[in-house]
Amino acid sequence: NENLFFTYDIGHSIVDHENLTDLDQYFVDEIRNIHLHTCDKMGNDHKPIYKKDYRWNEIIKAILFLKNKDYQYNITFEYDLYECEGNNIEEKIKKYLDSIDLISERFN
Repeated sequence: NENLFFTYDIGHSIVDHENLTDLDQYFVDEIRNIHLHTCDKMGNDHKPIYKKDYRWNEIIKAILFLKNKDYQYNITFEYDLYECEGNNIEEKIKKYLDSIDLISERFN
C-alpha cells in the first residue's frame, strides 16, 4: 500500500542496542514519524534526553543521519514527565522543554 508509512522509534532502538543509522534507504524514504527518548543503563525507557545522557553522541548521530537524508516529517518526544529532572511539576516541565530545545537545535 503506497499510503502506508513507518514510525522510526529511536528510543526503542536505543533500548534494544541497535545501530541507529543502519537503515536501508527504502525505509528512510517511508518514515513519516520519529519517536525520540532515551533509556537508563538498566534499559528503562521513555527517559528524557539531556546532554549528559550516556547515549548522547549516538542520539545526535541518528538525528544527523536523518537530517542528511532530508527527513522533514513528524518528531514525537516520547518522555515520561515524571522521569524529567526537577523538584516539582513546573521544574519538570521546564526541563522537558529544555531537552526538546536542545535536540531541536540539531535539526536546524
